[in-house]
Amino acid sequence: NESGYKADGVDASTDMLAECNKKMEGRFQDTKLTVGEAAQIPYPDSSYDFVYSIRLLNQTSSSEYALNVVGDIVRVTKPRGYILVEYVNYYRPSIFRKSKRKGVFLKPKEVSEYANQKGAEQIWCRGAFFLGMTTFHVVPDFLVGFVSMFDGILSKIFPGLCGRCYLLLRKKAQ
Repeated sequence: NESGYKADGVDASTDMLAECNKKMEGRFQDTKLTVGEAAQIPYPDSSYDFVYSIRLLNQTSSSEYALNVVGDIVRVTKPRGYILVEYVNYYRPSIFRKSKRKGVFLKPKEVSEYANQKGAEQIWCRGAFFLGMTTFHVVPDFLVGFVSMFDGILSKIFPGLCGRCYLLLRKKAQ
């Protein structure tokens, strides 16, 4: 691409990969998109400097599968490479939720400890959406900026209670 980075992608859905191809049309010619399972990434060990997963782990079949995805992400990351995973936080306050829990909810400590067992150490854990994403849909437009600022402050103070967690890891040198 323009920045000199090479990016590849994996998805179990051929439809999603086709959509991605459409969005990349005329750009990123050397990008490889592969059909595959997230817990069995079809790339060799230690292939990438940076690997990330956003909006995936909560859509898997179980917390065990989600953790296996994290383990396979560590596997394909080069030693001293970086990993960013995002997931729905098990500890998010239920008072802000209208519906029952759907999807997979992970505990920040369990994700960090599992990644550590697989060879990656936590650099930081950040939270987002302390008030919940639904809040931004129900407040009047003129209050969205204020609510966003307030949510950002609460997210920094209480990252472990946010709706979503972002965990930055670094694979250990071998």
